[in-house]
Amino acid sequence: MGPGSATTRAEILCPSDRLRTKGTQAQCSIFKEHLYCGDTAPAIMVPPKKIHNVTGAQVYLSCEVKAVPTPIITWKKVIESPKGVKLLEELPGDRVNIAVQVRGGPSKHESTGWVLINPLTKEDEGTYQCHATNMVGETEAEGSIKVLNANKKANFLPSEDMK
Repeated sequence: MGPGSATTRAEILCPSDRLRTKGTQAQCSIFKEHLYCGDTAPAIMVPPKKIHNVTGAQVYLSCEVKAVPTPIITWKKVIESPKGVKLLEELPGDRVNIAVQVRGGPSKHESTGWVLINPLTKEDEGTYQCHATNMVGETEAEGSIKVLNANKKANFLPSEDMK
C-alpha cells in the first residue's frame, strides 16, 4: 500500500503461525499498512433499551460492545431536520443535564457506555444511538426515551426493563 492509502482496509485469513493458537485460522485486517491477526469488528452484546419515564426523573441508557481491539463507544441523539433529514447530535455536547461515561468490561475486550440524563425534560425525548468503533469496523444500536409529564404519573407506562 502506498501513500494516500492510510484508510484502506482489507480482510484476509491468517496462517496459524501468526496466532498464539496452533492449527486455526482467524480473520486479520490490514490497516495503515499493518497486519492485525485475530481482530474483530465491534459487535453489540447488549443494546440500549426503550425507556419510559416522567419529567424530572433520572434515566440512563447503556450499551455493551465486544471487539478486538477494545472498541471506542460514543453516544448521539438522533434528531430530524425540518426537511426530514436524519441528523446526529454528538453527546453530551453542551447539555448540562447529560453525562456520558464509558468503562471496560464486563468481560475481556468489552466496553460498556452509558448516557445519563438528569433531570429528564420533554426535550430529551427521542432516539439515542450507541456507536462503537475500532480499527476493524464499526456498528451502532438505538434505544429510545419516551417522556411523560410528571403530573400524569398515575398513567405511567412501564419501560421495557420493567415488563
